[in-house]
Amino acid sequence: MTDDGASKKTYKQLVDFGLDKHGFYGLIYSSDNGANYKLLVGTQGRIFYPEDARNFWPYLKGFVSEQLASAISLDWNNIKNKPDVALKTDLENLATKDEVKKIEKEPGPPGQTWQPYVGDDGNWHLKLISTGGES
Repeated sequence: MTDDGASKKTYKQLVDFGLDKHGFYGLIYSSDNGANYKLLVGTQGRIFYPEDARNFWPYLKGFVSEQLASAISLDWNNIKNKPDVALKTDLENLATKDEVKKIEKEPGPPGQTWQPYVGDDGNWHLKLISTGGES
C-alpha cells in the first residue's frame, strides 16, 4: 500500500502587504507557496485578473444567460423607434450616384442650370435654378 498523503504536494495561500512582481504596493497574495505574488488590493481598489473569470463564472452564468436570452429573442416588430428601411427593390426607379454625378457635370441645355435634390417623397428630382439670360 502507498501513502497517498505523502505523494501529494500542498500549497499555502499567502496574503501580506508588500510589492507585487510589477512593483506595486498593496495587499498581495500567492497561491503557490510564495513563488509568485499578485496584487489583490491596491490604491485603486480590488484588482481582478483574466484568470479570475473562471472563479466568478458560476455566480454570473445565470444572470448572463438571462441577458443573452432576452437579447437573442428580440423581434424586429417589437423594436420601438426603429429607422425606416428601404429595400433594393424600392430604389429601382431612383437615380444612382453615377447618374447624379453626370447630371452635376452635364446640367442640361446651354443656358440652363439644374440642381438635383431629394424631394419630400424621398426620390431624386431636378430643379431649374437659373436660365442663361439672368444677370
